[in-house]
Amino acid sequence: MTIAEDSTAERLIPVKETAEDAGINNQPMESSISRHNKLFCPGSNRLTALGHGLLTGCLLLGTLVINVGMFSFAIKQESNWLNYDNLAKDRETSESAVASVQATEAERTRMVDQLILVQARMKTHAKVMGLFYTLNFVSLGTIVLMAGVASVSLFFISKAGWEQINNAVINVFVISAGLIIFHSNFILIFKFQDNIKLNGQLYSEYNRLYNSILSYWAIQPSTPEMILPAEFILSTDQQLADLGKISLEFDVDRISELRQPLKVFEGQEN
Repeated sequence: MTIAEDSTAERLIPVKETAEDAGINNQPMESSISRHNKLFCPGSNRLTALGHGLLTGCLLLGTLVINVGMFSFAIKQESNWLNYDNLAKDRETSESAVASVQATEAERTRMVDQLILVQARMKTHAKVMGLFYTLNFVSLGTIVLMAGVASVSLFFISKAGWEQINNAVINVFVISAGLIIFHSNFILIFKFQDNIKLNGQLYSEYNRLYNSILSYWAIQPSTPEMILPAEFILSTDQQLADLGKISLEFDVDRISELRQPLKVFEGQEN
């Protein structure tokens, strides 16, 4: 073999390696095209079933993240607003405050027990009221946000028409409308406004009773001729009994009403 033939052979070898490398470099492109075909119909930008599922999952996940953020914000504001733990008295502090009341030891013990019970009920109603406030805030915030998304989607659908618009826009409209309906019924079934109002009233009544107990402890030592400790204890027991009611309301009948549209469709099919 001559020197010229050796040079020609050496030049041919790199050409073969370059072709193989080019084939390897085309693999990511082919993979990308394959993923595109799974999400979009060939020759168009319309989503496949898998594409719809992925878009729906992203929308629901985004809504969940927003809900968690709003819930955390509302919980923090509720804690700053109520500030209940800084006002509550423990048993040791209560026993020190009632020590000057002119009463028997048993009467003092009972008055302390009543105060602790009133505080516990105050805290319960405050937390329930705060929970419904928080859920109401999250639900209303989601409804407002999804109403904006649905309005924008409907605007583009009305311009292009249902047949011409990309089905991804229809997907966004359907999901946002569904979230609006879900959160609206969530508010109505669990009667957020009624439960907020009811627990707010009970919290105010227990707060009034709490302050009246503390006022009696402060005034009674200097004015022993006022109501006797035994009478005050019985009066407090009566008020506790009057206020001890179930403080949650739900509209269970509304769940059955949600089935009415389904019954209409079933009747049409039959």
